[in-house]
Amino acid sequence: MKKWTVLLMTSLMVLFLAACGGDEEAKDAEKKDEGQNTELSAEDKKKQEEMQKKLDEQMVEDDSTVAVVNDEKILGVDYNLTLTTLQGQMQQMGQDPTTKETSEQMKTQVIDSLIGQALILQEADKKGIKASEEDINEQFEQTKGQFEDEKAFAAALEQSKLDEKELKAQIADSIQFNQYVEKEVPTGEVSEDEIKKSV
Repeated sequence: MKKWTVLLMTSLMVLFLAACGGDEEAKDAEKKDEGQNTELSAEDKKKQEEMQKKLDEQMVEDDSTVAVVNDEKILGVDYNLTLTTLQGQMQQMGQDPTTKETSEQMKTQVIDSLIGQALILQEADKKGIKASEEDINEQFEQTKGQFEDEKAFAAALEQSKLDEKELKAQIADSIQFNQYVEKEVPTGEVSEDEIKKSV
């Protein structure tokens, strides 16, 4: 579960960065298709809209509580963001995230991941592991630098239903999470004796 949580935290940042890029590519593709085969592009657009509608149906209300971990509520907004990441990953792997079975599996994975993340962040708090303001700002600027200008960055924030403060909070959680894992989770180093025994 820990590996899955690390993967998901990283994926959240990747999703945010890809959100704007995907829109740009879609707009470029639409421009190229204009005048060539409008029937096909209209059909593709309809399919995309139908798929997006099915994906949106899997979301929950942003302010709803999806789980409680040691009196800390996990809200729908976090669930939806993580679910969107997972949906995107599945589509990239050529899988349909809208089937009933897959939808149920994703729901379980997202909730398990969010609970695991919350537990690790709570442990990190107990041990005094915090993200520094400098690290947060550096990561924020790196993220922002992935966009061609302020307008593109603002569009990506809006699409991700985040503002700069919320993005910085997510970055802080990600840094704190990674610091905890690096310091507290054994890497599973193999000794020479263990290598010799396995040969």
